Amino acid sequence: MVCNLLKLTALCLITLELFSCGIKRDPKPPPLPDFDLYRIGSYIYLVPRSGEITPEGFRRKDFYFVREESGRVCFTVRRRGGKEVLRCVGEAVKVKPGVEVRIESDRVLILGRRGGRFRLYPYRGELIPKPVAEFGERTELKRNFRERVYALTEVIGSVESEPLLIRVPPLEPPAPPKPEHLRITVRDGKLYLYWWVEGEVEGFLVFRNGQLLTGEPIRSNVFIDDLPEGEVVYRVISVNRFGKRSQPAVIRYRP
Repeated sequence: MVCNLLKLTALCLITLELFSCGIKRDPKPPPLPDFDLYRIGSYIYLVPRSGEITPEGFRRKDFYFVREESGRVCFTVRRRGGKEVLRCVGEAVKVKPGVEVRIESDRVLILGRRGGRFRLYPYRGELIPKPVAEFGERTELKRNFRERVYALTEVIGSVESEPLLIRVPPLEPPAPPKPEHLRITVRDGKLYLYWWVEGEVEGFLVFRNGQLLTGEPIRSNVFIDDLPEGEVVYRVISVNRFGKRSQPAVIRYRP
């Protein structure tokens, strides 16, 4: 029994000595670069998912990296505080997607070839590598009151074709409501115009004898003018957020 006790004591001492020497679990391996890679026409895009990366031969643009290269190319991507990886992409596909685009009254219809795979990207003067849609043989884009432009690519294996620009024309926006109950009040040598409007507007334009007095649309429904010496005609027009103007409200002032 004494022997067993001595063995147990020795085992405990060895365990304590190992811990005191700093023996720990294997350290966590350094993280790999985490990113999405797109070969679109003659451009290569890298979009980081997490962590800070430095790709070889790329330039930074907002939230992504871009490189122009038509041929097959390999490059390294290093993660800050992590590992470095080698990535290769194939040659650029120089053709554009073979699709039919139909502009209809309320939508733009895109019809692709059977078995095709396509991606839509935002386009604001240049392609933004953040896909908004991926589809097969067809998709549609609803029209609204703003023009939108997309870059359409066809996915061919691990690369994508040259982008085709798809314009979604705006619908004709509605006119704003006409100002109502236009009235004039004279007080202390000033002329006060005031009115009401039913509905949403961005502002109002005020004219006197055809001359614009307000410059930019004003938000107030009251306008103060110097008291005219003779007869004048005022017109007040509503303007909405699309820049559309209403029919004028008209009132005549006679001294």
